[in-house]
Amino acid sequence: MKIKLSRKEYLKLNQVFGKETQFSEWLAHEGIDYLKEALGVELVSEGTEVKPNNKFSVDILLSVENQDSKKEMEKIVVENQYGMTDHNHFSKLITYAVTNEAKYAVWIAEEIHPEHKKAIEFLNENTTDNINFYLLKAFVEKIDDSNPCFSLEIICEPNEEKKIMMSSGSKELTDLKKTQLKFWAYLSEKINSRKLPFRGRKPRPKHWYDVPVGSSHCHISISTLSTENKIRFDLWINNNKALFDKLYSIKEEIENEIGRELVWDRKDELTKASSISCEVINDFDIYNEDKYGEYCEKIINDLMNHFYKFEKILKNIKL
Repeated sequence: MKIKLSRKEYLKLNQVFGKETQFSEWLAHEGIDYLKEALGVELVSEGTEVKPNNKFSVDILLSVENQDSKKEMEKIVVENQYGMTDHNHFSKLITYAVTNEAKYAVWIAEEIHPEHKKAIEFLNENTTDNINFYLLKAFVEKIDDSNPCFSLEIICEPNEEKKIMMSSGSKELTDLKKTQLKFWAYLSEKINSRKLPFRGRKPRPKHWYDVPVGSSHCHISISTLSTENKIRFDLWINNNKALFDKLYSIKEEIENEIGRELVWDRKDELTKASSISCEVINDFDIYNEDKYGEYCEKIINDLMNHFYKFEKILKNIKL
């Protein structure tokens, strides 16, 4: 019996992307979803070879909305390199993270030296959640004449539970944080068990859970308002008042499409983010695990039947 099998071939990054700067440019724009999936947060590209302090050029500068304040965009610095990790790029990563007051520092390489893996692990274990270090391995593979397939493998990532405890001076997470983590893990599993246009994100002990909506300008957040026993959907628009104004100009049309009356909050000019929101559940009890299945079904069904229609709406908005 003859069986025809294909052979997997690994390619060097420079065979596909050319120079490191070209790889950075691709990753910051066309390939940004790979970074979103690895970090588990919604990202906005601020550009490549950026000099925010007029001294050092960062390979990729990204930002992520600070959900705790809704005012400041947290910074992410990305240091790329071809080949094996080395001390030169490690020192650059630290320098860029410090000088830019970054929330996340991401190091991407083709090969990872064991000592650099230990160094990133050490930094994560000895810093609070004000800074988070990621070490990612980038590789490209193809089968026969197929198109190349790019992947990012997480080698090191922060232990958020431990970092939150370090920041608060506690030996363990609060009951609320533990329960938030459990609820979002349950929701993430439900999302991944269904054929949806997005994958579940890494659960975190926070009061929100982000969902991509096919636009670099905004994303959806599912928020638990535990003190009010509510769950709310928010479309957060990152630092783009013009987009909010365009959407607001067709408010009636959008609300008819969504099938809900929405709360529109442009916020003042000092607040970078604007939001459009609606309540989904008004009898939510995060501590009632017996109702997690019911809650998550309601969240997913409402999201796909109503709020996720923003994806189509945003595609038709010209900026």
